[in-house]
Amino acid sequence: MIKNKILFAWLCVFVSALGVYAYLSYLQVDKDSLYFGVIISITLCLWVFAVVPDFIPSLLALLLIL
Repeated sequence: MIKNKILFAWLCVFVSALGVYAYLSYLQVDKDSLYFGVIISITLCLWVFAVVPDFIPSLLALLLIL
């Protein structure tokens, strides 16, 4: 059961990131906003599903935004 939850969580991370990227690209948003949207979607999925320790998503977001 736990392996399925983790697999589903990572699948949601990748699908949501690709979905946000595709949608914002379709809207012809500038690249910085597009990347920011993808970073936020990845961070939220990692926090919601608690796949990694709690400090990792915020660290990832900080490093990618800088």
